[in-house]
Amino acid sequence: MPIPWRQVLAAVTAVAVAGVASAADGEAPAQRDIKPVVQRIDQEIQKKLDEAKLKPSPRTDDAEFLRRAYLDITGKIPSADKARAFLDSQEADKRAKLIDELLASPDYGRHFAIIWRTMLVKRDEANRTLNSRGFQDWLTEQFNQNPGWHKTVQAMLTAEGETDKNPAGFFFLANRDMTRLDPAKITGTTFNLFLGVQMQCAECHNHPFVSEWKQSDFWGLAAFFGRVRDTATPARANQPPATANIAETAATASKTGKRPGGGFGGRPMPTGATIAIPSATDPNKVVGSAKAKFFEGEEPKLGSQPPYRPAVAEWLTSAENKYFAKAAVNRMWAHLLGRGFVNPVEDMNHDNEPSHPELLQALAKEFGASGFDLKHLIRCICNSETYQRSSAPIAENKDDDKLFSHQTVKVMSAESLYDSLTAAMGSEPSVGGGGGRPGGGGQRGFAGGAREQFVRFFDTREEGDDASDSGHGIPQFLRLMNSAQLNRTTTLVNRLAKEGLSHDKAIEAMYLSTLSRRPTPTEAEKLGAYVAKQADPKKGYDGVMWILLNSAEFMCIR
Repeated sequence: MPIPWRQVLAAVTAVAVAGVASAADGEAPAQRDIKPVVQRIDQEIQKKLDEAKLKPSPRTDDAEFLRRAYLDITGKIPSADKARAFLDSQEADKRAKLIDELLASPDYGRHFAIIWRTMLVKRDEANRTLNSRGFQDWLTEQFNQNPGWHKTVQAMLTAEGETDKNPAGFFFLANRDMTRLDPAKITGTTFNLFLGVQMQCAECHNHPFVSEWKQSDFWGLAAFFGRVRDTATPARANQPPATANIAETAATASKTGKRPGGGFGGRPMPTGATIAIPSATDPNKVVGSAKAKFFEGEEPKLGSQPPYRPAVAEWLTSAENKYFAKAAVNRMWAHLLGRGFVNPVEDMNHDNEPSHPELLQALAKEFGASGFDLKHLIRCICNSETYQRSSAPIAENKDDDKLFSHQTVKVMSAESLYDSLTAAMGSEPSVGGGGGRPGGGGQRGFAGGAREQFVRFFDTREEGDDASDSGHGIPQFLRLMNSAQLNRTTTLVNRLAKEGLSHDKAIEAMYLSTLSRRPTPTEAEKLGAYVAKQADPKKGYDGVMWILLNSAEFMCIR
């Protein structure tokens, strides 16, 4: 059962000017003025709070903001030196400067690449052995170079060639049925991640919850991907090749009228931008066909031969698409605030109204006007008072869970936990041994090193889990508390002892290294007394580090 981390913590301790066009293709978007956007965010949030008669929590202190911004933007905690410098700074705009610094850091791209690789490479048997390192490296470059989210998505949807030379094609490799690329999986992923829509329910029949969405809508989008193939030669029968070669094949058929290479279940392949709709009970049977059609839109004029994907990629990522920008904004808001305007984030539909429809619409327009600049979107949200509120609820908002009266306490991902342990300890932790992911599921990291083993063991969240809940169970907590390797604090402790710091200064350094704050007077007094009782100060420091690294505060983003 998920652990309510808020209880654990308590126990343990005028948007853009109308008509502004998107940045031109090939040009880096100019940095836009964030002030009117930030003001709009706070005004719209406050309006809803006033309507609900809720009082917002106060602005968080510098230490909580520092750690939150580091973990949300770069996926790991700051060093003790960075924390000390920020806390001691008297600059009035130090928070805004920190946000800019983190967005310029290579760790920003690395962090969001991990997030998106995890979403794009689904946890299923077909992906269990995939090595997505090259794809993650490519995503890292995309986020750091910031060409515009629309261009990154277009690159994936239209990828051609060998995946070792064009890693964007890994998007298709991660959507296979056994060893074959699957248009239905590609379509479901496209709807979910880029449009924020749950259309898998319409794969086999009309949508059961949204009467306007039909089975033909799902397969109409799938028709754009119906001729995408991996044309690389398998290493051996029924085994995927080491490197995929993504291509959109011509509309030719075998003498039997079936798809070249056997097709998907040997189903007949229609000509042109049309796809066969398989039976839900027998994949070898066809119940109809669908022409390529934009979701809730028109059938574009397409030739008898591919490529067909450029048309759907351009439509999907355009500023006129009513889902694309909203889906990206909603997902980013959920990442930074713990909950989307539309929740769940992949369930945008007519009956699941956003909590703040005007604000979602305004941010989507600003996102499009900025050239789909993700850094600009993050900058706007993180500079708002809404983002910078304390995570501690007050009496007037303690029951609020959707109007953003206070920040959500989120739990670190397995990757962030590993990287933060490394930063705090001064050396890489190790779980020792191999071990698969508890509860089964697909591979999240890459086979081999200590980080990958750690992630497999501590990656206990299921897709769609609430950011405020932890999937960790007894094995994970016992490993954190009892593993000698995981609690190896020698590097930091030896340095503190070598520098000959007083107990108070050493304890302060450990707090800054782990929790990014200084200890309270009570904490300093109690831990100082504990260290003073030890014959060897290093033993006392090891005990202090054990306490801090195993605290709920360390594992959470407050």
